[in-house]
Amino acid sequence: MRDFNLHSSEIVDFTYENGVGVITFDNDITQIAIDAFWDANVTKVRLPETVTPIGHSAFHGCGHLSKINLPDAITFIDGYAFAWCGNLKEIDLPENLENIEYWAFVGCD
Repeated sequence: MRDFNLHSSEIVDFTYENGVGVITFDNDITQIAIDAFWDANVTKVRLPETVTPIGHSAFHGCGHLSKINLPDAITFIDGYAFAWCGNLKEIDLPENLENIEYWAFVGCD
């Protein structure tokens, strides 16, 4: 398993479905750090309602990522956060979202 840079937050569950990971977080996590899951082999990410920012390049290059729930609390998505997530074809943006930085979704279908 790869090391994840979560700034003192906790991953509570990291399992594999058909060879790729599904990540579930502790409900106390408040942010996804810069480069946290860079090139990680994940298909699904379940973010708790407590997350507000998603850091720069947090999921960059997660080519198998096809599903991510963005909780209503998300207010900021930094640049390249989901860059080159080629299987991420649709995403529902929360109403509270205030800012999406440059190229946050570049390379997504």
